[in-house]
Amino acid sequence: MFHLKKRRRIWVLLAACLVVLVLVVGRPILHLTRVTWKDTDQIQKLPPGYVDDVSRMNKTKVSGVWDVPGDGLAAEEQLRELLRRARTAGLRVSIAGARHSMGGHTIYPGGIMINMLPFNRMKLDEERNILHVQAGARWSEIIPYLDKRGRSIEVMQSDNSFTVGGSVSVNCHGWQYGRPPIASTVESFRLMKADGTIVLCSRAENRQLFSLALGGYGLFGIILDVDLRVLPNERLRLEQYVVPIEGHCNHLNERSSKAPASGWSMLG
Repeated sequence: MFHLKKRRRIWVLLAACLVVLVLVVGRPILHLTRVTWKDTDQIQKLPPGYVDDVSRMNKTKVSGVWDVPGDGLAAEEQLRELLRRARTAGLRVSIAGARHSMGGHTIYPGGIMINMLPFNRMKLDEERNILHVQAGARWSEIIPYLDKRGRSIEVMQSDNSFTVGGSVSVNCHGWQYGRPPIASTVESFRLMKADGTIVLCSRAENRQLFSLALGGYGLFGIILDVDLRVLPNERLRLEQYVVPIEGHCNHLNERSSKAPASGWSMLG
């Protein structure tokens, strides 16, 4: 009889705990279930003749979208012809990759949009640690390619969904503490100007175009391919410190001054 009463108490206690648990978490679970059930994809398919960027806030009617071929020689010839036809017809040309760069320079009403994403081939010079990569390649494609060869890029954004052409065209900054923007890692690039001619731009050749096109948002020509400096791929160790708010700047300066020239970064 004693054991029976004890078992009953246990069952009553468990039932009470279950009731309390249902009262505490039941409503949130019910709410999440209802939201999930009713959730639908709100991204509407664009009507024919319209384009947009990733914000889905800049729907614009254009005269056409042209996908650049992946083959380099074919792409160059067809790009020249496209620019010639645009000049003849009086049409504006805009350049798009992953379409994260937003604004009037990326989509022109009634113009022609060039989709650079198919233009994504790359090749690593392992002796010089230089990656030759076409402008439409995404960092999500580049990082695995370099990782298999024991390399990594020097400067990039926190996300890998952007393209090389887009990143250098906005001269993006990276998350690496104390490092200048991505232009500091660019050795050279080839640029197709509005008349269809292709020039090599570097710190020694066509220096003015080199400085203008890096961060020029595509306004000085079409960046075809880029030579980027790469680094050995190293594993980093995470170190965290809790410091008083009054002295955090001094602590940061002290830690960064003792850090090696590479392989250290600060995430805030």
